[in-house]
Amino acid sequence: AKREVKRIQSVPLVLGQFVEALDEERGIVGSTSGAQHYVRILSTLDREKLKPNASIGLHRSSNACVALLPSETDSNISLMAAGERPDVTYSDIGGLDMQKQELREAVELPLTHRGLYEQIGIDPPRGVLLYGPPGTGKTMLVKAVAHHTKASFIRVVGSEFVQKYL
Repeated sequence: AKREVKRIQSVPLVLGQFVEALDEERGIVGSTSGAQHYVRILSTLDREKLKPNASIGLHRSSNACVALLPSETDSNISLMAAGERPDVTYSDIGGLDMQKQELREAVELPLTHRGLYEQIGIDPPRGVLLYGPPGTGKTMLVKAVAHHTKASFIRVVGSEFVQKYL
């Protein structure tokens, strides 16, 4: 039986959200397509963790709820834990002297000399947005800032934000 459950769970799953349990064997789930489905719930799933808005895996053909997925918070934490410490320095970047200086003032100094900003009474910027065509050094600049502030670098693509908040 365990082998059969593993086989079912290994099939590519459709992501969904648990809405409510109707009884021990059935419930209502929302799929990524926006539709809600009346589905069977695999008997081996922990009912304590099966709460409204829980991320679940649905069997591709039957839409049965076959897996509980880590919550969004857990996945964000694991993503942050996987962040890398870049070894890029400002001297590795050719040119872009004005941009390097602006990033040092807007990002690096508030992080490394916070007391100075408080003493002067300046609120440090809340963030920066780098934009421009591919290949102009945006990622390399951010890696250099992360290196000099001893921070992790987590690469995020803009479309991930769009998907998260739709």
